[in-house]
Amino acid sequence: MRSLNPFSHEQTLGVLLLDSDVLHLESWSALLSYVGYRVYCARNCFEAALHFSHSIQCVVLDQYLPDMSGIEFIRRFAVRGNPEFVVLTGEHNEFITLHALEAGAKSVLYKPSNLQSVVQAVEDACHKLPHVPPVHVNIMTA
Repeated sequence: MRSLNPFSHEQTLGVLLLDSDVLHLESWSALLSYVGYRVYCARNCFEAALHFSHSIQCVVLDQYLPDMSGIEFIRRFAVRGNPEFVVLTGEHNEFITLHALEAGAKSVLYKPSNLQSVVQAVEDACHKLPHVPPVHVNIMTA
């Protein structure tokens, strides 16, 4: 049987789950940890931003959050060098899907979703592994 997480232990993906629903966080954290991801959890955008100091390659987030929408969060943090984004929302809405993708999300999934779909979305979003931080070069001119 094919493993759900094809990455070796040296390439373990850091995944941040961002959802205000504690039960959702606990269940997805357990499932994603089980298949080999390093999982961090946040219940609001402020907590999520604090986790960016960890090696996070992907953020799986809900659209409806207490301090801003998932789309607003993506717009604020979808810049070069930050993680990729996968929206996992209970709202089946073309408007949300379109705006999430325009904001920088790699994919949009709908609740309830199965483990294989979420793992595949995370893997697809993080196709650049292993994660290599950008190199800063100082060019001195004479």
